[in-house]
Amino acid sequence: MAKAASLSSVIILLDLSAAFDTVNHQILLHTLQEFGVSGSALSLLTSYLKDRTYTVTWRGSESDPCQLTTGVPRGSVLGPLLFSLYTNSLGSVISPHGFSYHCYADDTQLILSFPRSETQVVARISACLADISQRMSAHHLKLNLDKTELLFLPGKDCPTLDLTT
Repeated sequence: MAKAASLSSVIILLDLSAAFDTVNHQILLHTLQEFGVSGSALSLLTSYLKDRTYTVTWRGSESDPCQLTTGVPRGSVLGPLLFSLYTNSLGSVISPHGFSYHCYADDTQLILSFPRSETQVVARISACLADISQRMSAHHLKLNLDKTELLFLPGKDCPTLDLTT
């Protein structure tokens, strides 16, 4: 659609460092309450997250159990769902910058289409990424800018756009 309308587009693929491992349980449980989870359902999810331990086995030796104080269990059906709910507030950070977005678990894609005359694309991208990074920090998540990717899809007869600044 952007090509037909001579619009250019930028797609940004966000990368998070250790996303599932850094979920703050208190923030997650508060978020679940904001979504209306209460009573026995909230108690069940609290029990699911709290008092989890892990051990490390190496060369036949096993470590003492260590308490997990953050994170959602990997490989579980609930893990991606809980993470998606945990990061749901990102939409309110992304939308004001004029980006469309798609989130599932720890994968987030941002899409911005703009006309040839747009002169503030780089500034809009930078501002959006700064706001996302700030929100993620508040939720104990880290946006990994070194692994975040940006794809530029030029529109018809579009001049070169320098995104390296």
